[in-house]
Amino acid sequence: MKDIHDIAFPVQVGIDPAIIKYLLSGVCLMLLLAVIFFVIRYFIKKKSQDAKNVLLLPSPLPPDVAALKELDLLRDLMGQYPRLFCFRISGVFKTFIGKQFKINAPEMTTEELVAHLKNFDLDMENAAGAREFLLSLDHIKYAGAVPTMEKMEHDSNFVKNFIQSVCRKDLGENPGEDH
Repeated sequence: MKDIHDIAFPVQVGIDPAIIKYLLSGVCLMLLLAVIFFVIRYFIKKKSQDAKNVLLLPSPLPPDVAALKELDLLRDLMGQYPRLFCFRISGVFKTFIGKQFKINAPEMTTEELVAHLKNFDLDMENAAGAREFLLSLDHIKYAGAVPTMEKMEHDSNFVKNFIQSVCRKDLGENPGEDH
């Protein structure tokens, strides 16, 4: 009985499968870390570029300055295209009201805007003038009336005075004082 030996465990040949698992896990972890690194780097660069781009843009004009500039540009339309002048001056006025009082005035009808004007701290002269201005423009814009040169001059002066008086009031100045 001396020639019978116990069976030995099989001898593995080649690479241990556990080592392959660890190597693949390490490679995957390295790839994951590389992806995270590049994503973070991308967002940091994008943020710094956005900050640079924001610095390059000019700051928006205050509502009164923008409206007065547009009003000056409209003077050329008075003689050649009077109805277009009325549409544009109405837009300038509504845009100023919208930005100044933070409402969606350009999208409002005349009746809606007149109703909203009562909610703002406007003096009676400006509120009544704005109502009259908007209603008179409706006749030109929607009924096809042709405005006179005097009417357009009056409207232009009204909008200019309205903008200046509203802005003076916001600054705490007396609208009746000349500066």
